[in-house]
Amino acid sequence: MTATELLNNYPGVADVSSANNALELLNNYPDWEGTKLLNILMQYPNTPIYSSVLETALQMIIPLPEAMATIYHLAPVKMTDEATLKAVKKRLNQLIAQKANTPSHHHSVTSSLHNPIEDEIQSLTQYIKETTLPTGGIKCFHDEDRAAYRRQSAAIRRLLAQAEKDGHHEAVAYIKHHLFQGKQMRWEQ
Repeated sequence: MTATELLNNYPGVADVSSANNALELLNNYPDWEGTKLLNILMQYPNTPIYSSVLETALQMIIPLPEAMATIYHLAPVKMTDEATLKAVKKRLNQLIAQKANTPSHHHSVTSSLHNPIEDEIQSLTQYIKETTLPTGGIKCFHDEDRAAYRRQSAAIRRLLAQAEKDGHHEAVAYIKHHLFQGKQMRWEQ
């Protein structure tokens, strides 16, 4: 389906001239990855599409429904669990209490030597920083959808920046208004 046929299939488009400008913009940059992404999204309006599915459809040149059926989306994998985090924090508190109860003359003697308590405190603190968010929630490992979203968002951003530079201001505004980006992208009609 061409972009013009797409526009004709959706008579509810409020501003036909803006839509035509947007389609003209896409026709001006046919080889850009951002254009290819927007064309796919426009063919399936109001449908949330995972970024990894879009990427698969583009790279393998397969229809979007086939790509959607091919890819299974797992829940993000957490870096740790609550029980482990609780045990680490408990051990950290024990070590801090143990360090506080150590006589002060002992600190000066052991400061020049290897201090296992201080090393363990430092290691546990580093573990907590690496596995939790500043709010205290547990971090997740990066997933494929997030990486694909970043690549696609950059491709669309480059396309729109070039189009803006070339004077397609109205078309860029129209696209920005109808495009919803995230791990699931959507073209709102």
